[in-house]
Amino acid sequence: MREIAELVSVLACGLVAGAAVYISLVEYPARMECGVETAATEFPPSCRRANIMHATFAGVGLLTSLAAWFASPTLDKRSAQTTELLARWARLHAFRSVVSVEALLLLVYLSVFGDLSERTQVSTTGPR
Repeated sequence: MREIAELVSVLACGLVAGAAVYISLVEYPARMECGVETAATEFPPSCRRANIMHATFAGVGLLTSLAAWFASPTLDKRSAQTTELLARWARLHAFRSVVSVEALLLLVYLSVFGDLSERTQVSTTGPR
């Protein structure tokens, strides 16, 4: 299941990227060669259809990426690869924990002491 979701996600991403490149390199230059009046007439229906296509592919890519991300890998309890994966996940989780605590401490500090730049500005008008 995970492999299928990953494949569909990559395919959808490729279609979005390919369509964007095609529009940039082929559609717009060809449209502009026809003159501004023709290009402006052709642009709204073309843009509407392209938006539908891009949104569909992007949505499929997002949903299948999330499905692949949430699909838990199958672990063979006896393999060396499982031991390596669990050790790697422990390191990644430790890193995430450190970064999360740092972010929390920064937010608490800023909540208590506010923006220090407001307190350290030098007055240019002199004493009153």
